[in-house]
Amino acid sequence: MTVLEFGKQPSPGLPRMIRDMHLAYGTTELKQCGDCVHFQRIRVGNTRCAKCELARQSRSRATDWRAHWRACGKFETGRADTRDVAT
Repeated sequence: MTVLEFGKQPSPGLPRMIRDMHLAYGTTELKQCGDCVHFQRIRVGNTRCAKCELARQSRSRATDWRAHWRACGKFETGRADTRDVAT
């Protein structure tokens, strides 16, 4: 696991929520969010989305997470099951 070097900013192409996680916790080399136990796959009816249980969540797409993002320093190996949410 590595921590971002002092003064080094995360990629400006990433959404603010993952940039904030990288700034707060650093990044984990060669690991992706989708392989982390905190990465939650959620199914609401026919709609599927993903969230990080460590980040702010809402029903909005603005808080959706991407499996291919570089994992933050809170990475823990494992996968959570897909969870169904009542509408």
